[in-house]
Amino acid sequence: MDWSLSFTCATSMPTARCEQALSAFAGAPVTTDRGELDGNPRDNYARSASIRCQRGDVQVAVSFTEHLTYVTSEPTITELDVRLSGTSVAAMLDAWTTLREALGAIGCVDRTLRTRGVVRIVKSLDAERAARLREDITAAYVETARTATSVLLVAPYVDDLDRVLAAYERAAEIKSMTLEDCGLRTRPPALARFPNLESLTLIDQGIDGDLLRGLALPRLGILSMPGSSPHHLRRDDLAGFPNLGLMFLQSSRLRELDPAILDVCPRLSRVQLDHTPLARDTAALDALRARWPTVSLDVT
Repeated sequence: MDWSLSFTCATSMPTARCEQALSAFAGAPVTTDRGELDGNPRDNYARSASIRCQRGDVQVAVSFTEHLTYVTSEPTITELDVRLSGTSVAAMLDAWTTLREALGAIGCVDRTLRTRGVVRIVKSLDAERAARLREDITAAYVETARTATSVLLVAPYVDDLDRVLAAYERAAEIKSMTLEDCGLRTRPPALARFPNLESLTLIDQGIDGDLLRGLALPRLGILSMPGSSPHHLRRDDLAGFPNLGLMFLQSSRLRELDPAILDVCPRLSRVQLDHTPLARDTAALDALRARWPTVSLDVT
């Protein structure tokens, strides 16, 4: 099995320091490979590189970009993508924990719990371990939420979305929110803590238009639901968005747009409908264009 981990460096770090930490982690020398150097004296230089090592039966491959001010400068790194490969879940978990400690000691932060890579990890675990990891994932999102100035949650394994949304201390100041693969089936009550959103993106196969009904966002100008599953959007679904100007619904399952939406969203000017069932319904589009002469319906 393969797991993808992600680390960031608090400050730009010499590659040699990372090599030393990984060598101590593995208990053996590491192998470093570097690509061709690219750049110039004005814009500095960069090259792709990787470090490989092994801890027990777990193979570790660390990929990153090295940055150099001059050709002869000491290379530095700011982000690490790690692939663990092995057959034992216990050994993989041990390697992950030990690697987090080794890299943490030199100033690297493990952000795996807030990346898509954690999806495969959760699926590898038994029910008890998966439940504990889901709790850790939620806690990680709660910790980063406190001082955040926008909401970006790509979090299929957050086990308490309301808890995360409740953790944003500056919710009334936040203008942009993206919720992707969060398992939305009903509207989280804590969503009401963000009354000044100007852009809202919802990407989830469980979403229906009813989820928006009753939500009041008077400043919302952009609503995006690409790749989601609402089959219809009706007047009452969007009645709380009087300032809505743009809707991006491409690659969704949308079949119907209520012409009466314009009564509650008078500023609507553009709707993106590429690759939807509605985009293939010529009669429905013609009827909408007749009712919405000021609205651009984008289809391909």
